[in-house]
Amino acid sequence: MACYWASLGVMMTIVNLGNVKSIVFIGGGEVLWRAIRMARDRGLLVGAILAKRHAAELLSSQEMLSAALHNVDIPVRIVQEAIEVSPQILECNLTQSLALCFGPAWIFPSVVLKRFEYGMLNFNGIPLPSYIGGAHYTWQILNKNNKGGCHIQKITDQVDQGDLLMSHTFDLINTAGTLVDYFHQNELEQIRFLDNFFEKVVCGKDFECRKFSCFDNGKLYFPRLYTTENGWIDWSWTGSQIESFCRAFDSPYLGASTRLNGCRIFLRKVKLLPEPSGTSFHPFCSGLIVRSYGGSIFVAVGQGLLQIEEYEFEKTGNKPVRIREGDRFFTDATTLQQARLYRPKIDRNGELTRPN
Repeated sequence: MACYWASLGVMMTIVNLGNVKSIVFIGGGEVLWRAIRMARDRGLLVGAILAKRHAAELLSSQEMLSAALHNVDIPVRIVQEAIEVSPQILECNLTQSLALCFGPAWIFPSVVLKRFEYGMLNFNGIPLPSYIGGAHYTWQILNKNNKGGCHIQKITDQVDQGDLLMSHTFDLINTAGTLVDYFHQNELEQIRFLDNFFEKVVCGKDFECRKFSCFDNGKLYFPRLYTTENGWIDWSWTGSQIESFCRAFDSPYLGASTRLNGCRIFLRKVKLLPEPSGTSFHPFCSGLIVRSYGGSIFVAVGQGLLQIEEYEFEKTGNKPVRIREGDRFFTDATTLQQARLYRPKIDRNGELTRPN
């Protein structure tokens, strides 16, 4: 039952999900794993529909997501295409079902949306309407954005334009600077938010559903990224720009990359140090390894030195490369151009495609 009312000139809908008895979770990630158990603990019938790549994701426990769900007796189905998604797959209550997605692998056609009596919802853990798209935290680190957000949004046949049932925004603390920081701090807020959402569902509380169109003029879209294709360092950038780029592709990803003596190397745990007193590095110095000490290597850049505490060469089977003072990190112009132009695609099976 929905009714409409105007608040500050914005049309809103009152939505109640109190008759929902089963929730089908779709997508992947640590937050889905936590959320599905919270929903079950509140008495809801639950199950998971996963794409192959999500089923194989490793949780913080180092278990694969599909195995972890099986181990706590949550029914799981791994499917290849969006058209296979249905509450019937998991023998859920077909007349009182809801789907809740966490970064699903597919765009759902109308015929799938209609299979769930209470529709399909998406959990969006980003500061809407900014950073719609993909690789949210990577883009936020690059742009020095420390805003956080949690939203429950309707899934419609218009991608990323569904109305918002529930929202919460917050600021990340000032120390948030690495991907691990962003994941950890956002996850804490997201778990509290989702627990509140499930409580409102079970208790039959109303949701004030806001039209997404009232946010549309502030929308910022940033596309998905693929670390091995997009994460190449441009040594003409300033030291702080290179530092933020490296942080944006750090663990749990492979790291930002460049080349040393023709071999690809991934850099992690990168920190910008101030220029030594009385020292100023010319741009020609950028990328030079000027010191190797205490397990770290130090690279000259504009604004100071980059300290690199962790690195890994691409596994090629060739003879290991020695890192010596006086060598230079370098990324050629063709590689940098390809990195900027490359845009990952999702195939019909929900898998990220690679270039030929």
